[in-house]
Amino acid sequence: MDLRSCEPWWLLRNGIMWNYPSLVRSLTCDVAIIGGGITGAFISQRLAAAGLAVVVLDKRSIGEGSTTASTALLQYEVDTPLHILEKRVDAETAERVYRLGIDAISSIETLSRRLRVDCGFARRKSLQLASRERDALRLEREVAARRRIGLSVRLLDRERLARERGWGHACALETPEAAEVDPFRLTHGLLQRARRDGARVLDRVEVTRVRPTARSVLLETDRGATVRASHVVFATGYETAAWTPKTRTRVVSTFAMVTDCVDRIEGWDDRSLIWETARPYIYLRRTDDDRVLIGGGDIDSATASTRDRLIPAKSAYLARRLRALFPTLHFDVDRAWAGAFVESEDSLPYIGRSPKHRRLLFALGYGGNGMTFAWIGAEVLAGLIVDGDHPDATRFSFDRARRTAS
Repeated sequence: MDLRSCEPWWLLRNGIMWNYPSLVRSLTCDVAIIGGGITGAFISQRLAAAGLAVVVLDKRSIGEGSTTASTALLQYEVDTPLHILEKRVDAETAERVYRLGIDAISSIETLSRRLRVDCGFARRKSLQLASRERDALRLEREVAARRRIGLSVRLLDRERLARERGWGHACALETPEAAEVDPFRLTHGLLQRARRDGARVLDRVEVTRVRPTARSVLLETDRGATVRASHVVFATGYETAAWTPKTRTRVVSTFAMVTDCVDRIEGWDDRSLIWETARPYIYLRRTDDDRVLIGGGDIDSATASTRDRLIPAKSAYLARRLRALFPTLHFDVDRAWAGAFVESEDSLPYIGRSPKHRRLLFALGYGGNGMTFAWIGAEVLAGLIVDGDHPDATRFSFDRARRTAS
């Protein structure tokens, strides 16, 4: 699967950060992780720090899949609002998922600072705009639902938005618990720490066959060498593999662009993360070198060639949306790109053991919250592998829909 077009901003900005070897001889380990993006990085760091022998394998160069295409807005909300998610799953699970998202942001901040990973992590507010007049009632319900479970939110009315931002929206939901990061630098920083703790990180090696047995899993590769592991973790994200259990999902193509460096933006002094209630929605943030990064314009899955042909038109669309929010902003589009992501039916990730092979585990952060889901996946899988269980495992398991229905 072609996860992205060839010019995502993070790769162009950072260049080749580290070199990693490929697989030249057969290895044995406790855990083999397939996927060297942000999800694989979180999991490998967590397990290597716990003293396990870890091998990370990626068929590309490390971090150059979906991670480089991410706009890296760290938000605790899932794509389904809390007041609706409570009805789709159950109130307890919906509340827990939202709280796990908040915990994930704090944990990513703590970890990146403790490990001294230079990844541009910064705390921000999150501002969700009512795209249409009728969406105001939806945001009012969402504010009420979050306040019921003790979350800190504010509903900003039309007068305040006009006075402080110069916008004409009916209202906006503001939360103080959000952040931004450079996902490419964070991925490499975490993997470097995992290497210091003994993990082997190997790129440009493709797993061609997975052979699970009662005692271990044998991975065959295009290099001829093999990896035998007690457990195998698939951190392949949106690139579904033949070994992934069947899920109710859909593939979406999305688009993003980054501007040149711009001066102070009137109405955006707090550099909050901005998104909207419409579906599909736009989402935007500042970068730590004073650019504007905006994404959206999603369409149903397209071939890579069709998707990439749409980049100029989608870039122009995103530029128009940015100018509509900030009419006095003068900018040029520096880079534009496209990528693919997967949406699950209930907006939750799939994390846990394969229903068929207990030694095969998955961390699939489907939806618009891939980075917070990556952290949650690392915590859940570490519990399953190290301790044999995790209290949140059933909430993200592959059989959750069947259990909810029963």
